[in-house]
Amino acid sequence: MKNYSNKKGVFGNEEYKKESIVSVEVLDTLENAPEDAWDVSESENGSVKAWVEKAGKKTYTLYLAADGGINLQDAAEGLFCEYTELETINLNGHLRADYTVSTKNMFKNCESVVELDLSTLNTGNTKDMSNMFENCKKMTSVILSDSFDTSNVVSMKSMFDGCFKLESLDLSGFDTKKVEDMSYMFYKCRALETLDLSSFVTPRLVTVEKMFYECKSLSQLDMSNLNCKDDDLNTDDMFGKCPKLKDFVTDSDVIRNKYELSR
Repeated sequence: MKNYSNKKGVFGNEEYKKESIVSVEVLDTLENAPEDAWDVSESENGSVKAWVEKAGKKTYTLYLAADGGINLQDAAEGLFCEYTELETINLNGHLRADYTVSTKNMFKNCESVVELDLSTLNTGNTKDMSNMFENCKKMTSVILSDSFDTSNVVSMKSMFDGCFKLESLDLSGFDTKKVEDMSYMFYKCRALETLDLSSFVTPRLVTVEKMFYECKSLSQLDMSNLNCKDDDLNTDDMFGKCPKLKDFVTDSDVIRNKYELSR
């Protein structure tokens, strides 16, 4: 599938605007593709197609389809970026990211999405997850699974930045051994009360700048497995404006000092 993140219109079709799309369905067959479906394949051979159907007076459901499902490869970066009115995304197990290096900006500014189910998305080769869910302002739930593999990820910068409605996030399945950048990762996650980072082992971590900035509802945090190189770590405003954070555990002297200074 071709990458359209820097193109106008809906996957290159300027007849439709991104803000007119309210739902997405991913299919594993082209059998029902209409005549006005357009080619979005990387090889331009019609193997992946997109089309829309009316959802309302000025809104549409977007269909993305390929026989056997869609392999994103380089198309994941910015895939649904700026689809501000998009409320529902049904991957239906037919979207693959097995060979995807970057999911940067994949759902950035999907301001109307409430729940996101990525339980079937395989990300084993992904290195960059920065800004992946940035400004998903209404998102209350993101469903991940073991297939959401972070073992090769280097950057998680601003990954959940601006997810104002998220109250709970279980990242206990994350493998963070290669991550260098966690700056702004949970920036302004103002409703976040429960955050499980129990699997976070980070020997390569370089920056956690404003990682939890304005997490106003967070009261407890266990970062005991965070084993970063203290001398090189950028902790600027790591816990800025976290007034409820009282129960805090860490083995890092630098992080502990930053926490105590923020009180």
